[in-house]
Amino acid sequence: MKNLISHGFMMSLLLFACACGQGEQPVERTSEQDTLNGPTADADPRAREIAEQVVQACGGWDAWHKTRHISWSFFGSRNWFWDKYTGDLRMAYPREDLLVLMNVNTEKGRAFIHHQEVTNADTLAQILDLGRKRWVNDSYWLVMPFKLLDPGVRLEYKGQDTTQDGRIAETLQLTFFNEVGYTPENKYIVYVDTENNRLIQWDYFANTTMPEPSISDIWSDYKKYGGILLSSTRGDRNLNPIAVFDALPPQVYNDTASVADLLTTNTILQ
Repeated sequence: MKNLISHGFMMSLLLFACACGQGEQPVERTSEQDTLNGPTADADPRAREIAEQVVQACGGWDAWHKTRHISWSFFGSRNWFWDKYTGDLRMAYPREDLLVLMNVNTEKGRAFIHHQEVTNADTLAQILDLGRKRWVNDSYWLVMPFKLLDPGVRLEYKGQDTTQDGRIAETLQLTFFNEVGYTPENKYIVYVDTENNRLIQWDYFANTTMPEPSISDIWSDYKKYGGILLSSTRGDRNLNPIAVFDALPPQVYNDTASVADLLTTNTILQ
């Protein structure tokens, strides 16, 4: 029985790893702590000015730092709860019946496949590593406007250009220093609306030498969640449901019960 369970864990882990790599781009490794003391990117003056305008259009630094709990779904594949203050995460991956409860700062946690806890240390370590990488990726898709000035980022103003849907936008090129993150060779061009300062398109290049982007998506459907403005739609895909909470029961991050069962009347939903 133990061998069968172990085999099942490994098969699910392999499926999880393969599925995680499809249709996504890995991004730089940063944490919420990186931005608590203000922006520290290497940015030219115009690029920094535009990036600050983007943050203000999305609610401002104060609102971002006061935002504690965020939940969203990565294109219906992975469902997330993230405590920005502590680094606690809850990732549910329904297709593989996988639940990960971990902390991204300590990289410690627990994992459950088919409601059975993963006890093999090597298997658990692999799952937690993949879980952290998926959080880096999936959260970047959601909150990139607040990450333009992260430490380790090189931000350059590239003038005006036209988006896929014909809007004139200011463009910024975002690259990373070599020691930053899982894939420092990535590059982005972000398009910023000249009227409302919102990020309205991004082009992703897996390598800085690529002439054409691997992914190019319009950002749309901006709404206010708590004190911040977030976009839910990337092209024909979306990150709904998105929610911001002032407080959540700690069991959301350490209990295997369903979130619906864990949420109480004391939870404040913004």
